[in-house]
Amino acid sequence: MEGYQEIKILDINLSDETVEERILSKEIINLYPDGSAFGMYLLLQEMDSGADPLSSSNLLIFTYNNRNAAKKPEEQLVITTKSPLNASVGDSKVESFFPYVLKKYGLYAMIFRGKAKKPVYFYMNSSHYEIRDAHAIWGKVTGESERIIKEQLQENELEMAQIGPAGENMIKYSCIITMTNRANGRSGTGAVMGSKNLKAIVLSKTK
Repeated sequence: MEGYQEIKILDINLSDETVEERILSKEIINLYPDGSAFGMYLLLQEMDSGADPLSSSNLLIFTYNNRNAAKKPEEQLVITTKSPLNASVGDSKVESFFPYVLKKYGLYAMIFRGKAKKPVYFYMNSSHYEIRDAHAIWGKVTGESERIIKEQLQENELEMAQIGPAGENMIKYSCIITMTNRANGRSGTGAVMGSKNLKAIVLSKTK
């Protein structure tokens, strides 16, 4: 994060449906200069070390590694959590456009904590954040849920991170999918997302 004086993160509590913007200082960036280190820092600072991976106490953290020397929009999406596979902390990485949109919003990380009372998805555009009902897409494969979300929002320029039925059913090796076919496959990230009743994270690209 060279050149940054401070960084902004979003802290989303699904249990009480609140979203908090938090600002962290450049000293933290200097200590944890990429997404892998920074995601681990957030996880170890903010999560109870005894948290069950599939409980509401686990955190699901989205950040990214900067790989933009060629000025391409693909960067490395890093998802950090406590794994249901072995109860150890770790991350999963994949090249994706998702970080590019986060950067456009001035965000370095999103923390999802707690558990929604019903299936939901998180939507963000240039003016607001919203936790929306996901009953219409729960149980759908990712391509179908993407189509329905675009119809609901009447918006095509969207970047999504989502789970399919495997994640919803907390299959321990399930993935989180971006760009239709890019999978964060390590650490059982999809199962953790499903345990939070979180179907998708949807970012408007119109900004």
